[in-house]
Amino acid sequence: MKTVHNAWLRYAGIPVSVWLLNLLCLPVYQHNWGVYAATSLIATAIIILSVMIAMRYLHSYGARIRADEALKNVSLQTQFDCLKTHINPHFLFNSFNSLSVLIAEDKVRAGNFLDELSTVYRYMLQSHACDLIPLRTELAFIQAYFSLLKTRYGNGIDVLIDVNACHLEARLPPLTLHILVENAIRHNSILADQPLLLSICVTPEGHLVVGNNIQRKTLRANNLQAGLTNITTRFRLLQLPQPTIMDDGQSFTVQLPLLQKSGTM
Repeated sequence: MKTVHNAWLRYAGIPVSVWLLNLLCLPVYQHNWGVYAATSLIATAIIILSVMIAMRYLHSYGARIRADEALKNVSLQTQFDCLKTHINPHFLFNSFNSLSVLIAEDKVRAGNFLDELSTVYRYMLQSHACDLIPLRTELAFIQAYFSLLKTRYGNGIDVLIDVNACHLEARLPPLTLHILVENAIRHNSILADQPLLLSICVTPEGHLVVGNNIQRKTLRANNLQAGLTNITTRFRLLQLPQPTIMDDGQSFTVQLPLLQKSGTM
């Protein structure tokens, strides 16, 4: 707005001042109306010309703003797509490790695991075409994904999902739940006598809450925030409110805003 104001002053301020000065000098022209009419006409013409120039400048300025915004959107989309592609390699690496262990232990379970893996990975590939996805679809995926985890970890892991039907059409970035579950698995011990317990629920206000008990592994510090950084960056690129992360030493919780079907948070 400051640039627009300066443009108006530059192109119209001086001739308007001349026209007003000419009007104030009306008594001087009492005996020479021709001169007064001529100066008034010239001042009016300059004003019209200045307004036309200012309008053209504003049109050009608006075009530049729109072009810059379009370029920014392309850049944000590129960053977002890159973040999504970072999910797949890590998922495959962990899954193939699990499959390798199962092949040595139980070939039948390994075959079932491979079938489930194909279903889950198909969803992951398809979800990359969307920026936002219904919570209903994301929950269906995470339940299928947990069947893979139960095959691998048995009683060492469990999940409680408590989501009211009225929230199922709310939207969130795809694979958000997968990243949070992977984050919990990567950073915590999973033992049959010390199970990792995860919970997924939605508050009455419409915020998705994903939590787990803390049984920390010893990891390199630069790996600890990778998954959470991915999520917070994706929410920022989509211009959504940032997730809230809470760690009291006993439990780890991430609260995420959901985009309601109407388009509001």
